[in-house]
Amino acid sequence: MQRTAQRVRGNILTTISSPVLDRAGIAVYSSQLSTAAGLIAVVLLMVLLTIKEVVRASDRHRGLERIAALNIAIFPLLGVFGLVVGIRLAKLLHLF
Repeated sequence: MQRTAQRVRGNILTTISSPVLDRAGIAVYSSQLSTAAGLIAVVLLMVLLTIKEVVRASDRHRGLERIAALNIAIFPLLGVFGLVVGIRLAKLLHLF
């Protein structure tokens, strides 16, 4: 445990910083980071699925190659989406 003293308007303010408080700050930051990464993955997945449907509807012959290329990016993002949803549900149910 580490003690620090600071002067605040003429009074001495003593704060105690412990490893638990330090880890709490890191947990909040990592939670925000995972939320941002999950949001980016979901938005990218929605955009790619929309593009895939537009290609499928517009061009039948050349569209098959483009759809196959889009599937390469879509399938891993579906896994990330499933992971994000699973983690959110686990937190909601207080499993960890």
